Amino acid sequence: MKTKKIVFAVTMALSFLPAYSAVAAEKPGAVESGLKVQFNEMTCGEMLVQTGDTRDFTMIFMHGVINGLKKDYLFDAVKVSEATDKVYDMCVADTKANLLEVFEKARK
Repeated sequence: MKTKKIVFAVTMALSFLPAYSAVAAEKPGAVESGLKVQFNEMTCGEMLVQTGDTRDFTMIFMHGVINGLKKDYLFDAVKVSEATDKVYDMCVADTKANLLEVFEKARK
């Protein structure tokens, strides 16, 4: 049991590294401009036009939102990767779709 907890803790810590670098890379401009994003109103099209660290941050944040809503504290890299592929497919098919709703469907 202790080994599982250690593996989980290490996995979670490593999973936040990309999020930290995305936030750190965006922080100066975002803070300076007073950036605020209403993620529950974001469309697929808005996410698809994002690039690099901004899109990475959006994807990581949205997966975290879904995990929080489900009270799911397990990061499963395979499931998240598969769901991300589904999100992209659904968003390309309907750029006007609500991104949060697409994430909810992809993570079922």
